[in-house]
Amino acid sequence: MKTLTLLFSTWFLLLHANAQNSATALFDGKTLDGWDYDPATWRVEDGVITGGSTTEKIKGNHFISTKKSYQNFDLKLSIKCSGDPKTGLINSGIQIRSLRIPGGNHMAGYQVDCGDKWFGKIYDEFRRNAAIADPVDAVALEKAVDVFGWNDYRIRAEGPRIRVWINGVLATDYTETNPNVALDGRIGPQVHSGGVALVQVKDITIEELEPTPDAPTWESLGGLDAALKAVRPIPKVKKPGTPKAKGKGGEPGASKIPSPPKGKDRVTFDFESGDPQGWYIREGWFGHLVANNPLIRNGGQAMNKEGEFYLSTLEAGAGMPSADRQTGILESPVFELSSPEIQFAVSGGKHDNTYVALYTLDGKEVRKTSAQNSEMFSAGAWDVPELVGQPVFVRLVDHRPDSWGHIALDAFTAKGRLLPDETKKRQASAKPQKPEADRRPAVARNRTQSARTGAKSPEEELAGFTVPEGFVIELVASEKNGLINPIDLTFDDAGRLWTQTAQMYPLDPIKSMKWQEVIDLMDDEKTQNEHPEFQRVRDLYRLKTKGKDKILILDDPTKA
Repeated sequence: MKTLTLLFSTWFLLLHANAQNSATALFDGKTLDGWDYDPATWRVEDGVITGGSTTEKIKGNHFISTKKSYQNFDLKLSIKCSGDPKTGLINSGIQIRSLRIPGGNHMAGYQVDCGDKWFGKIYDEFRRNAAIADPVDAVALEKAVDVFGWNDYRIRAEGPRIRVWINGVLATDYTETNPNVALDGRIGPQVHSGGVALVQVKDITIEELEPTPDAPTWESLGGLDAALKAVRPIPKVKKPGTPKAKGKGGEPGASKIPSPPKGKDRVTFDFESGDPQGWYIREGWFGHLVANNPLIRNGGQAMNKEGEFYLSTLEAGAGMPSADRQTGILESPVFELSSPEIQFAVSGGKHDNTYVALYTLDGKEVRKTSAQNSEMFSAGAWDVPELVGQPVFVRLVDHRPDSWGHIALDAFTAKGRLLPDETKKRQASAKPQKPEADRRPAVARNRTQSARTGAKSPEEELAGFTVPEGFVIELVASEKNGLINPIDLTFDDAGRLWTQTAQMYPLDPIKSMKWQEVIDLMDDEKTQNEHPEFQRVRDLYRLKTKGKDKILILDDPTKA
């Protein structure tokens, strides 16, 4: 028995030693042999690969890449991205499965990000130009990373799946669904344009894994240009909702949500009037209930929402906690079903505590559906024959104050009728809890593109006024007349109401950048072309594309 134990132990040690020896060092600590780089940016200092500067701002993105291409692998390295955030963006990342763009410093392909507010994300550099993956657990990751210090990365790419660990914490778990995305290419650390930044990389080893049979490669897709064209580009948004949209990661099938059927015999919530249509905060608090974002927040892809507006627990009002920190429940008006089929569209978090659900009047949850950790809407449906003829209501439940801690609803429809009296009874027992106002300076607060600042309809707002005897308040115009975010109101001598909308304000070209950084970006045309949002705003100011705001003239406001 002792002999068997000794033999087993020896066998295990040999296997362990072989596994360690299978990893290959990509950097010898002295030279840049085997690397493709611009010596004006990259060098070896103190035994580590070093890029950037401690005195000058970085003009344009710069990469140092392996000369060899890799498909499936287990990559380990230590990286440090340091600098003064006051001088501009301090950011880096590691390109994987990427190719160099001829005639410049750019690379195209996956970038495993490194930098404040970017740890745990994967950005599709020079291809989809979008963040295609978010952190698995943003709170845990934030505790694990050293923002401007050394961080140990492990990147395992195997088939369409990419997993990333940072300092031992699982940061990203992403699976590619687009068959036209190459699963091979070079590896390349980056120093990003922006402020005075220094990127250092050391202890780089790679273990090559068995290749995936028939996996798409840059070569099999026809080369760099053909492969980039094969991945559907991000649509240029001329009118919200017009272009075909695609979801995170470029997954096919994220087509535009169709308009739901309407009629006197149906209960439909499409929120196209710009108000919550009777939905209210049951518990907790949300800054805005109805949103009208034309683009997803990470990368600028057009949303596939139905129409212009949708219900969401993500939008934060001025002075409120940042988006995903908001928690609570939104509840619909009560309605009676006359048919078992219910259809809707949902987006947001894929968690047990972020979902849309159907309830009987006694509060029993009978159906629930979560989203897919995506801002792209996916169709949902329930079949509830047992509830025909019964009063029911719907909730958006958001109890997750963390990454993907939100849920959104659009295009809800069912055959039935509203029950106003039952709705009033339930509204009377609601317990919304508004948190303390955010005491940060106004410039530091989160901005929003939401449509409203409260949960009441125009008619509910009107009913809430109290005026002295002899005075009357009339509702002369609202969102139903297209009056969304008005910034000026005046009556002319003919009694007509003149106003203009501001749906597109604030117009931040790149939401993650400060205005001074955006001003610096004005002189960097190459970097501008990497930001679809910047291009969108630039085209608006140059009158190449049309905005959606307008001047409204209501001829007889009293009949609006």
